[in-house]
Amino acid sequence: MDERLSELLDQILGASQFLNINQNPVVVSTSAAVKPDVAQALIQYSFLPEVIAELLCCGVVKMRAWSPVKDELLRNLGEELGSRSDGATHFTILKNCLRKEAGLDLDAGHTPAEATAVMIRNVRTWITDRTLHEAAGALYALEASATPELKVVGHIINLYATAALGKLLVSEKYDDDHASGIGPWTLDRFLAIHVVDFEKGHRDLLADALAEFVVQDRDRDLFCQGFRAVIEEMETWWTALGKRNAQNP
Repeated sequence: MDERLSELLDQILGASQFLNINQNPVVVSTSAAVKPDVAQALIQYSFLPEVIAELLCCGVVKMRAWSPVKDELLRNLGEELGSRSDGATHFTILKNCLRKEAGLDLDAGHTPAEATAVMIRNVRTWITDRTLHEAAGALYALEASATPELKVVGHIINLYATAALGKLLVSEKYDDDHASGIGPWTLDRFLAIHVVDFEKGHRDLLADALAEFVVQDRDRDLFCQGFRAVIEEMETWWTALGKRNAQNP
């Protein structure tokens, strides 16, 4: 991916409040609300990692004519489904860690809020029903936003854990030392290894695979439309989660 396009995408990410720990709507509303319901915000967030494999499958089908991109999405999908985690899907690991460490049971019959369902539906549509370049931009937006979003999620987990459990569960130190380790998964290790390894690889390798297909100005324009659309969908979603958090009675 060329430097000019990369700089533009970085500007879009940098201007997104939901990716900033200090500006994320759930973080801000937690500080302002009398009785914030951070648990519900985390539960609603969990619907995104729950469907990420499905969205990647949609991407594989959409990008089948762009073999390097399709192959990278398949590799990414394999990791999500457990190719490097002893067969355990990434969502299953996250779900188990949230239950064991935070006491949040994602299997307790929760349903997506309207804003969550709308966001997932619209992101899926950008992948399945738009041009190849727009769909590619949408898929890349998911990968490029994942690392900063996970850092925000780690912070929100700590906001919840401090209030509910009186302790922190995530070090918020995203480095090799915290990503490594053997034995049972923890929230800290899960988030760290995603930030320093999994999501970094998903972003960078997808960018490399896309480079030969996003060349002309029209290609870049369509790619940016898809990218921006998904980031805006996620901004709207996080804003709704923040309002719901603040309005909890």
